[in-house]
Amino acid sequence: MLQLHIVGVDLRSRALLLSDRTDGRGGRFWVRVDAGVLGELHRLQRAVDEAGEDPATPDGWDAAGGALDVPGSRSGRSRSSLSPREIQARLRQGRTVEEVASEAGVELAWIERFAAPVRAEQRAAVERAGSLRWVSPTGQPSGLPLAEAVRRNLVRLGLRVTAAELGEHWSAWHRGEEEWVIRLECDTPAGPVEAEWVVDFAERALSAGNLQAADLAFAEEVGAAPGAVTARPEPG
Repeated sequence: MLQLHIVGVDLRSRALLLSDRTDGRGGRFWVRVDAGVLGELHRLQRAVDEAGEDPATPDGWDAAGGALDVPGSRSGRSRSSLSPREIQARLRQGRTVEEVASEAGVELAWIERFAAPVRAEQRAAVERAGSLRWVSPTGQPSGLPLAEAVRRNLVRLGLRVTAAELGEHWSAWHRGEEEWVIRLECDTPAGPVEAEWVVDFAERALSAGNLQAADLAFAEEVGAAPGAVTARPEPG
């Protein structure tokens, strides 16, 4: 019989990501957690509680969505003060794995199990934001989408970098229903860059959070594409 290990949780599809590798990487399987699955897990938990044994669910995951049993205590287990949903919510808001692990009282490896779907979501937010065109406060749209405009302006500042290499310097975190903060941090010969943009994907609205962001987001190009996003007032 194949033994699977939990490597993450996809909250949008309400599914568990599973792997047949002992290192917990490379989730190749998934199972949707519906009412039937939850009912069976609750039934198993009750049986375990009545027998006074350690939970038999993979890595001690609590099906009720509360605290998690994880390796670490003298009895072989410790308790996480955060549920999978709470862990992913904090990661989505820009908290680091180290910060969340400290708050939950668990090892980094446990938090990493739930980080993969969040990182994928953050990368997707960066890519979506990069395809939008910034519009200046005077109403002039950039001639290039954000990602291309930023890279061109970084070259102007003396930083020779490919799109793939620049991708390592982008980050994103969730700030609302459809609102994300997109951040770029890198060093150039002209000085450090710490630029932030706020994106409302529902409105396709892109605003610059600081002067560096506004400078980097605009590029001259003949004929701006139609349907450019709406500019918001710059911070005062």
